[in-house]
This record gives sequence, C-alpha cells and structure tokens, in this order.
Amino acid sequence: MTTQTPINEIAGAQSKSKRKRSTRRAQPPQIGMKLTVGQISLSEALAFVKAVVPSKPLHPVLANVLVVAEQETQQLTLTTSDMAINLSARIEATVEHAGAIALPAEVLSAVVSKCPVGYLTLESMESGNKLTATLQDRQGGTTEIRGMSAEEFPEILHVQSSPVSLPAKVVQVGLKGVLFAVSTDESKRILTGIEWQLNAGTLCCTATDGHQVAFVNLETDGIGRRKRKQRSELISSLVVPGRAIKELARTVDKVEAETQLQVTVDRVEENAAKRVQFTIAASGISKQIVCQCLEEVYPDCLALLDRYEFDTTITINRYALMTRLERLSALTDKKAKGVKFTFNHEAQKIELLIEREYGKGKQIMDTEVPEELEGFEIRFNLQYLMNILKAMSSSALKLVMSKPHTPAKVESTGDFEIPELDMTATYFLMPMCNLDEVGDVQSNAS
Repeated sequence: MTTQTPINEIAGAQSKSKRKRSTRRAQPPQIGMKLTVGQISLSEALAFVKAVVPSKPLHPVLANVLVVAEQETQQLTLTTSDMAINLSARIEATVEHAGAIALPAEVLSAVVSKCPVGYLTLESMESGNKLTATLQDRQGGTTEIRGMSAEEFPEILHVQSSPVSLPAKVVQVGLKGVLFAVSTDESKRILTGIEWQLNAGTLCCTATDGHQVAFVNLETDGIGRRKRKQRSELISSLVVPGRAIKELARTVDKVEAETQLQVTVDRVEENAAKRVQFTIAASGISKQIVCQCLEEVYPDCLALLDRYEFDTTITINRYALMTRLERLSALTDKKAKGVKFTFNHEAQKIELLIEREYGKGKQIMDTEVPEELEGFEIRFNLQYLMNILKAMSSSALKLVMSKPHTPAKVESTGDFEIPELDMTATYFLMPMCNLDEVGDVQSNAS
C-alpha cells in the first residue's frame, strides 16, 4: 500500500495560497519556509540524494531536489527521483516557517559543500511567478538560487507495512559478495537485478550475468549474537534493481556495526507493482531508498547448474592467487583476457599462463594438488575470476571442477574477515571454451 506524504500536503497548501493571491496586484514577496540547519549534515544529505538525479532528465523538475521543512517535527527532508528510484534524507533543523521548494540538486549541493562549517540559514520566497531560495552562511555570505514549485515534483510514495530489521553490516557483506555479477545488459532486464530472499533467520542474495553466478547466504541474527534456531519461513522474495542495490551498498558501507537497516516490502496487490523501501539512520541522518521491484521471475540458477558435475576439489590461498593474477593482468586486453590453469600433482604446483602475440606471462603457485588433477588444464576469463576473488571475504577458496568446458564452482573457506558472522558464499564461473560444443549458462539464464 502507498500513502501520500506531508510533502504533497504542504505543496498543495502552497498552491491554494498562490491561487488566492493571483487575483491581487503588486503583492510584496511572500516568505515561504525559513530554517537553520548544520552545514555538515546538509552537505552529507545532499551528497546522498543527488546520486539518482539524471544528467538528462525527462522533465526539468527531476534535476531538482525537493526541500521540505516541517515545523511540527523540526526536520528538513530532501528528496530526489528519477521515476524509478526515490532517495530521501531527513535531518534535524530549527524550522521557523514550514514550506517546500524544488531546487537544482547539483547547484545546491555545490554551494553547500563550499560553505564554512557551522549553521546555515535557508529561506524561500515567492514573488509573482518567481520562486527563490536564499542560503546564508555563518560568515554572512549569501547565495540566491532560482527554484521551482514543489507541486511540480512527482508524488512521493512510501511503503506502508511492517518493516524487518537487519544488521546493516550483515547486509553489506551480502551485497559485496554478489554485486559484481549483476548484468548491465538492459535487453535481459531481469538479470540487472539481485534476487533477495529473506527467510526467518537468513538472507540469501543471488546475482548472475550469464557468465558468472554468485550466491551468498547469511545469518541475519547479527554479528556476535547467540544464533536462533533456524526456521524456513519465507518473509519476502523479490528482485531489487541493481542501481538501487548499489546505492544501498554505498550507504551501509559507511555505518557502524550495530546499525540496523529497516526493510519494508509492499504486499502484492491487483494492478500494483511490488515496491521495497530501505531505511537506515546513522550520524543524525535518516536515509531512505524506495524503488519498484523487477516483476519478472529470476532464473533458478541452481537448477540450471544441477546438470553439471563438480567432483574434484583443490584449496587455494586467495591472496596468493590474486597477487599472481594481478601481475598477469598487464598482458590482457579487451579481446584476450584468458588465463590458463595447469595443475601439477607431482610438483604440487599450479601454473598460470597468459600467451599473446607480443609476449607471454607465467606465474607459479605452491599448493596441494590432488592426484586426479594431474595435467588438468582449464582457462578462465581473468577479469571474471578477479571479480569473484575480490568479492570474497575469506582467506582461502575451494575450486571445484570436473571438465575443462563445464562450469567451475568457487567456495569460500578458511578464515573470514568477520569470523562471528555465519555465512556461505558460492560462485560459479564458465570457463573460456568453444560454446558451440557445450551448454552455456548465459543462454539458459536468459
């Protein structure tokens, strides 16, 4: 369900007042809102909300941030929208007069960021058809910015249902583990999102672009808390757009470990798309992300991968593998990014090889190679493999393979960055080979 916010009510009241005044002539300027707010909190709030402001908006008002001052709550709310995602930030302010105005987001953010630290006074004024806002800093400097009517801003909708509280750091670990696998191909729109399944006690995030698949399963009781008995009750299952998830990941990355994230999901209704709302409060700022969920069914990646065998496992030090691949990456280009793995059981080594017309690079790793991998060769896209290694939060990994032309499985193992967090991370990667001879995860996923 959705409901109209006080923002729309304020804008409507201003519109009625404007119609009444339109019959008069030569009216003096009318004072709208007037407030005092801290420069640091206002600058941080603007930096958050301007992330979704389109560079070429379909409507001029979308290049603006809706600024709403509420006298009753003594709070200032900033909102931006690109019609798919809404970002809002709420901060404390001393409000003398309530009001609302839409101001150019980039201009306002740039002006506030360059103001001296201290309190700022923001006052809006209407003179005829002209709306302006004046910002005054503590040193007496003033800036006047031309604005637009708040009534022109799209209706701000909020999700009205019971929220679920999750530790923000748990969510941050989960998103880091899968974000790299989100597709940017808009022709396969469902793959541009992340499947988010919240059960009683666990959060499972899934992402794939057809070449790589990422699964992260996390305990949602928190970090360092006593684990509850696991239950299988499904609270919500939705596909969140990748753009919204990236904003969420940036937000939760900056908060303290004890901070909670409130997740609110619209229940499916007739002729109403499912929405999700993320709310997090930290450092005196309440930040909110609201977006439409993708309505298509996310591919069942595990079912697609069940037809493959994963029967040979080797454990590899993640940091050692990353450093060697980074050295070899200097020889990669846009057309040729493959690195060949050759396993030597007798010498207990792995050879990493890149060959190009202009040269070749080889790196050797010492590790325990099982007998069944003697002489086994497989080639991966170096960048895809590096994406997986960077997303993992463990000191080692298990590489599970069967054939040079079927997917390989990568699992987290060893020491974890947050040892108190109960989590599993599993990745699947297609090797580089002739896809005419084998099944391709990408074609099945699409």
